[in-house]
Amino acid sequence: YLSSFITEYLNSEIRNLNQRKISRVIQELAETKIRLLAADINRSDAFFNEHENVIQFGLLAIRGLGEETAISIVKERKRNGAFRSLSDFLFRCKEEGRFNKQVIEALLKAGCFDELYEKVSKLGVAIKTDQLFSLYPNLAEVLEEEQRLHRGGQISFFQINKKTTDGASERISVERKIFEQIKPVHGGNEELKKMESAALGYLFRHDLAAPYREYFFQIGSLDVQKSDSWREHMKARLAGILEDLQVRKTKRGDEIAILKLHNGIKSLEVVCYTKLWNSLKQSMEAAKHAKAGLARTLEHGSLVFAEIVLKKNRREIDGEYSLLANTIKILNKKELMAMAKLGKSSKASKLLIQFKHKSQLHPDTLQEIKTLLEKAEKGVVKVHLRFKDDLQDRVHILDEKYAVAMSMNLKKTLSEKSFIDRVQFLE
Repeated sequence: YLSSFITEYLNSEIRNLNQRKISRVIQELAETKIRLLAADINRSDAFFNEHENVIQFGLLAIRGLGEETAISIVKERKRNGAFRSLSDFLFRCKEEGRFNKQVIEALLKAGCFDELYEKVSKLGVAIKTDQLFSLYPNLAEVLEEEQRLHRGGQISFFQINKKTTDGASERISVERKIFEQIKPVHGGNEELKKMESAALGYLFRHDLAAPYREYFFQIGSLDVQKSDSWREHMKARLAGILEDLQVRKTKRGDEIAILKLHNGIKSLEVVCYTKLWNSLKQSMEAAKHAKAGLARTLEHGSLVFAEIVLKKNRREIDGEYSLLANTIKILNKKELMAMAKLGKSSKASKLLIQFKHKSQLHPDTLQEIKTLLEKAEKGVVKVHLRFKDDLQDRVHILDEKYAVAMSMNLKKTLSEKSFIDRVQFLE
């Protein structure tokens, strides 16, 4: 029932959705088979709907679209079939009177027509959202003339082909001619991201991290949505796609690097200090001379794994904590999938620490264990302490702030303590 529950939640928040709320839903769905699809002019209903583990974005969630407008789009589609192009949509819906410039631009920004044009479209080339955005004003002028003739009962120049009764094919031909005439230029992915984010509050089609989101979650141990659970010196794993790389110089002239990684939910800045950055640069330089296909460089879109430690900022700028890298690895897709598979298979929910026979949980002993756990990598594995008290087995469960990630090093460290009999990670 999870897909139904999520759909109901999205519909209850349909007018108030934002990056944080949608990100939380994406995170909940990450390790399931349920998919949330972006808005589409031929698939979306007015509200979110779900079918066979697919949740389709609702038109009403698009900023700038009213309820009557969204409902009329769905009615027209059900009455006369799927929309074949932007011009087909404009001609069929413009007469409704609710489709002003603001509404059309909102639909374009949301990428509702992208699937009709994203490959080799009816215009003969693949077209991006921002190019359609440029095409729309010119196309609208031509369509207004057609509608004027249509209202007057005249045969328009779109219906000169007697075999065509609706003029859809002719409209596509005119669309092609206008496109060839104005030759709208694609402004790049950043422009598309701005458009989609403005219309939907989230990036669906233009999110580079989306294809890898599931892998990032299986590898990562840092809950990026709950920063209130972070603490000083906490260790964690982070996997993401590189969005930006900035190299800065310290007052002493040393270089440090700041990697902006997107883990499928949000962007995080990871600081790479001089020693690690120099080592990483040497590795990348050496890779240039390696065999073909082995080169590893940090560039936009690179897959990156980082082992980090959290440090409190002296001044509260860009968040309470800084994420400092201890290790940086540049991965290919195969390595990412292998690492994710290992992370998924090593999931545990409980760390059981068994004290030696007749040993009680002394306050000093408890404090020593807590200190070790505080230094360990943060995760979701809760710690259970089992000990004998008056010849009875007792279990003491530590607070969630002591939850750790599964680690063989931690298991080894605990096992070496003289008062501990056995350490187990359990599902």
